[in-house]
Amino acid sequence: MTKQQVIQAVKSSIAKADTPKALKELIAFLEANRPYRSMSKVARLAQAKYEGAERDFSQGLVEKEDANLVYNSVNRTVLQLVEDIENDDFDISHYEPAMRPSTGQRNMTSVLIGIFLVLASGLGYYIYTTIKEPPPLPIVEKLTCPDFTENAEFNVLLLPFQPNTKDELTPHITIKRRLASKSAEENLNTSIEIDKDYFDHHDTPGESEAAAAGNDCGAQMVIWGIWEKVPTGIIIATDFKYLGLRDRFGFQKLKLEGDGQIDTVFALSNIETQGHLTQDIEELIENYFGLIAGFSNQPQAAIKSLEKGVPSTKDTAAFLLNQMTLANSYLAIGDNQAAYNVYDNILEVHPNYGFARNNRGVLLYEKGQYVEAVEDMDVKLAKTPNDADALIVRANANIKLDELYKAEEDLQRAKIIQPNKLQLESTSKVLEKRKAEKVKMIEAASNTLKTNTNSLSALNNRAAAYESLGQHEMAIKDANRAIQLSSKNSVAYETLIEAYANKKDSIKVKTILKQARQKGINLKKLEKKSFMKKIPKN
Repeated sequence: MTKQQVIQAVKSSIAKADTPKALKELIAFLEANRPYRSMSKVARLAQAKYEGAERDFSQGLVEKEDANLVYNSVNRTVLQLVEDIENDDFDISHYEPAMRPSTGQRNMTSVLIGIFLVLASGLGYYIYTTIKEPPPLPIVEKLTCPDFTENAEFNVLLLPFQPNTKDELTPHITIKRRLASKSAEENLNTSIEIDKDYFDHHDTPGESEAAAAGNDCGAQMVIWGIWEKVPTGIIIATDFKYLGLRDRFGFQKLKLEGDGQIDTVFALSNIETQGHLTQDIEELIENYFGLIAGFSNQPQAAIKSLEKGVPSTKDTAAFLLNQMTLANSYLAIGDNQAAYNVYDNILEVHPNYGFARNNRGVLLYEKGQYVEAVEDMDVKLAKTPNDADALIVRANANIKLDELYKAEEDLQRAKIIQPNKLQLESTSKVLEKRKAEKVKMIEAASNTLKTNTNSLSALNNRAAAYESLGQHEMAIKDANRAIQLSSKNSVAYETLIEAYANKKDSIKVKTILKQARQKGINLKKLEKKSFMKKIPKN
């Protein structure tokens, strides 16, 4: 293809959200045309970033929002490459830092020229400094770091709290002492120190400045804030920034292993790593200590403090982090019911938080609440459709609910996403066994109906088996025949309503429900079905 054809093809692929195709077309052109080969390294790196994000997302290691950040960055790089090709401009500074490949070794001539220039400039500087006094050094921010305890497992840096008035209070000292005291009581190998000289060389920090201070001093968490006197007392507002695990919080993600057993895998979440707190100082200290204990793998100590220091739901990131750390700590001590209750609290405030939705869904499965487990996984998969673990949970729950065709659909999707997952084999074996049982049930009922065409039990059994396998029309035919023979046949009505609901024929569902209620038919078994919650009772 010509240059213009490639440009149009790549733009068209990006417009259709087909980034992999755009990259493939772009790389083929760049590598085939000598003037543009240097740009192929940028395209190759962008392709690797895209594929890595896709792989991490499909394995449930990152949330959709995080993967989208990479996808968007790659798309911007592709469009910038197209623009540079169009203008024959090869300046690597056009690309985001993460998309710039290392330049590698330059040719020997360039190296020799570079060495010569360095030596020449060094000699010139030496001559200059021997005959003239050096100018004063520019004023720069000085790095000030306290001495953390050697071999401490978790370092917390406190920056002095700045007041809004001239009076001096030192809440940071109180926080340090209390956190250090609680750490000693719980045998946590934690070091909490104050950078007393911070404001001698810095202005009031924002998130990036506080994070820089923490990173420079080797801290895993940095805390800073202000205080203000009001007629009712003193208001202390604090901010914190977590600096461990590549600026990400890690929690236990629940999934199903073989035979429906719950297992956990460590996964990074997309919770904000920076939060704002407007708590009473006692609650604030409890919350911070609970987080420190949680990060230090001391769940019992974490639970005691986190329960006492729950932030306001208005402090969104802080509330979410407190509750997720609390739930994670309950999982660590094996109290799944307590963890379930915490996930309930989280989802009331943050219904779209996928990590909590996933874990609550798995715990619902463990509790035998299969309809509710399916509902949680429906919400989770609506946001992250390529989560193979969530598909497997929903498949297992649908097997328990006798909705085998739905389980089969989920397993087929999971096999495409992650074909080598061990859980797929065990779940598939269970599914095939249950499908074989339904086929035998249909054969047995069919044989009975050959000799007794009015057998209600045979019609009911065959209709239910057909519906379980997703053969809705056959189920409807048998259920209608059973109702003709017995107008108050509740089993047949249940199958008939479910078949139309699965066909998404809401008008038929409402009509048949009305008929059943008018005849006084008990439909209790259907009340627990998720589709019934969307249908008015009257």
